[in-house]
Order: sequence, then structure tokens, then C-alpha cells
Amino acid sequence: REGGTDGVAMRRRAYLWAFVIAAFTSWSLKGMAMSVRWDPGVSKPVRDAFAAAERSMGFGGGGDATTGQPYGYRGLPGLARGWIAGRRNDLSDNQWRTFRDNLPLLAAAAVATSALSRAVRRAARGARDAGKILIPFHVVYGAAFAFFLHGFGALWPACLCLAHYALCRAAAGRPMIGPILVWGFAIAALARVQFRAHEWTFASLADATSPMLSRAARQRIAALDAPRNRGSSPRWWIHYNLLTLRMISFGMDLHWRRLETRDDDGDDDAGPGDHRSLVSRSRREVRYSLGEYLAYVTYPPLYLAGPTCTFNAFASQLRRPLGAGCVALRGRSVARYFAAKFAGVLLILEVWTHTIYANAMCKSRVWQWGS
Repeated sequence: REGGTDGVAMRRRAYLWAFVIAAFTSWSLKGMAMSVRWDPGVSKPVRDAFAAAERSMGFGGGGDATTGQPYGYRGLPGLARGWIAGRRNDLSDNQWRTFRDNLPLLAAAAVATSALSRAVRRAARGARDAGKILIPFHVVYGAAFAFFLHGFGALWPACLCLAHYALCRAAAGRPMIGPILVWGFAIAALARVQFRAHEWTFASLADATSPMLSRAARQRIAALDAPRNRGSSPRWWIHYNLLTLRMISFGMDLHWRRLETRDDDGDDDAGPGDHRSLVSRSRREVRYSLGEYLAYVTYPPLYLAGPTCTFNAFASQLRRPLGAGCVALRGRSVARYFAAKFAGVLLILEVWTHTIYANAMCKSRVWQWGS
């Protein structure tokens, strides 16, 4: 009977996956067909055929009321010259376009980060407390990386991070009220950032503090808004949602660390190869200090790609990396694996943006162009 039940469950899962794959495939093919209409790199007869098919399904209307061209053949904003089969490339998404344009620089930064981290870790290998060398290095390097991205705009998230750190140090460990304050402050700050951060300027800050500052000081503060002081990616708030998760991780790990009862014999210390233990329980040398916190929230891979580990796991590995037995792949094998994985994902995204112009059509509201 158990075998029959398992067989039914497996068939249900198979049917569900078949439905999901079929729905995704049909949606993708429809998106590709609709995108052909807006690609000037495709011959006009082919565009006419796809536009007629789209019109027969009730999309697109009967023409372009603005230019009078049939089937709305005006330029679709956001399409750039592509490199796959003569198709245009949808670069209408600002975040994706910025990432793609700066990909060589990001790759160089990734290599430099790995090389510097390995060099500093080797230098600290013989030190009595490696954290005294590694933590300041990661704080300085992370701050420099954030300044490169956002210029003086990095001061805004820095102030929010410091305020949250102070709150966590004061509230963590208090039953009930601790988690409420840690989460409440983080969510309130996130909401404020998402809706108002684009309006924050140093000029408005200078005006708000005008009674306390001289005119020259206010002018110097307002000058920080100049384009040359805004870094390569001025919109720092697009990274703040992931930054918030790391701030919460620090606060909650500190909260549980203060609540738990720890033995003095060292049995609770996570071993060098026990990653699962590090996620929920840090090593004894972790102090939840300001340096560890800043190294965590500004660590470049986490800053760009999100919270790939908790604070406990990150801070524990600052001094002692995981043992060799905890991973199946090491050294060059790990590098080759992640390089191949990254190249595959990048190729899929490139093919997608060359064949499906969903974002460009959505931003331009092409369904409203027809008369």
C-alpha cells in the first residue's frame, strides 16, 4: 500500500512539473513571437506576419495613431544593437544594463578581492589573533568598495547601518522586545528608503542644519551631490533591501547568543568543518563587534549578490576558514565550477534579452499604442 501511495505522489509531481514546463514554454514562445514585431533587425515581411498574428489574437490594435505606421512600427525604447543572430538586445532595465556594462570591471574586482583576501589570510596565519588583521582589512576594503559604487552617497546606508548596530547592542538579548526592535527598526528604515531615499540630498541636509553651520560649510556639504561625487552606481537604495537582511541576521544572531546558556568547557564551539553548526551558533572568538558587523554588511560578494550566509557563519570564518573536509570541491575545481555556472547563467540571460522584449514592452506600454 505504501508503494502504491508513493507511486501516486510521484505521478502527481510529474504531472505538476509537466504542466509548469508546458506553461513556461508556451509563455516564452508567445513572448518571442510578440517581440519579433518590435525588432527592426528582422525583415519587414516577417514582422508583418507576426504583427498580423498578434492582431488576430486581439493585441496591438490596428496601427500607430502617432506615426500612422502599420502595426505600430515605431522604435521601442530600450532596445540596443545585439550580437545574436542580428537581433536587438533589450537593455531597458537600468539595473541589468548597469551590471552588464560594468561586467569586466566587476570581474576584475572579484579576482582582486579573492587575491587580496588570500594574501592577507596568509599574512595572518602566524598571528596569535588573526582577527586583528583580517577584520580591519575587510572593513577598509568593504568601505572602499561601497565608496567606489556610491561615492559620498554611501554615507546614507552607513548611517542607517550604524544606527541599527547601536539598537541591536542595546536591545538584543531582551526576551520579546529584542526581536521586535531589531525587526521593527529594519523594516521601518527599509520602507523609508524604498519610498524616499531617491529624494535624499546633501543639499537638503545642509539646509536642515543651517542654524548650526556656516554658509561655507553648507556649500561644501551641498557640493557632495555633484555627479563627480556620486560613484559608479549612485542608486545605493537598490542594494538596501539585501543589506537589511544582513542587518537583521546580525541582530538576531546576537540576540540568540545572549539568550543561550553556554558551557565553559568549549564543547559548544563549532568545529572547523561543521558549517551547519556555524549557521546557528558562532565560534567562541566571535565578539559581535562593530568591526565584524561592518565587515559583514560591506563584504563585496554579499553586498552585490545578497545574504549568502548568516552573520554567525561569516564572522566565524573570518578567523578560521572551514576545514577542507567540509566541501567536495577545492581550489581550482571550485573556481572552474563557479566560472562555468556563471557563464551559463549569463548566456541564458543574453539569449532571453535578445529574443523576449518583455521589460521594454512593459515599460513602454505598447498595448496602448494601437488606435
